[in-house]
Amino acid sequence: TLLCSLTTSNYECRIELQKENCFELYVNLLMDPDWFVGALEAIANWLLNEPEIEKSLVLEEFVEDLASVFEHYENETAFAKSLEPFLRIVTQYTSINKLLTSTTPIIYNILHLLNSPS
Repeated sequence: TLLCSLTTSNYECRIELQKENCFELYVNLLMDPDWFVGALEAIANWLLNEPEIEKSLVLEEFVEDLASVFEHYENETAFAKSLEPFLRIVTQYTSINKLLTSTTPIIYNILHLLNSPS
C-alpha cells in the first residue's frame, strides 16, 4: 500500500509518479481484488490534489474502468472502503459523474451490492 499512499505526498512526488505513468498503473490496479481499494484511494487523492490531471484522461475509458470496480465484489469490507474515495471523485468532478451515470449501470450495481445479504 506504500505505492498507493505516494499520491498523498508532495507535488514533486506526484510529478515523478506521473513521469512513470503511475496514474495509469493505479487505474489498471482497479481490476485487481487485492489492490483496488488502495488504487481507488490513490486516484482520488491524486485527482483532488492535482485537478489538472483530469485534462490528460481519456474520460470515457477512465469512467469504464471506474465503473467496472462495482460490477463484481466478493469482499464486503473492501466494497465499503471503496465508497468514500469514489464519492470524493464524483463530487469533485461533474464530468466524471455525468459520464458514470449516463453511460454505465453504476447506480444499479452499487444499489445491488448494498442490498445484497451479508
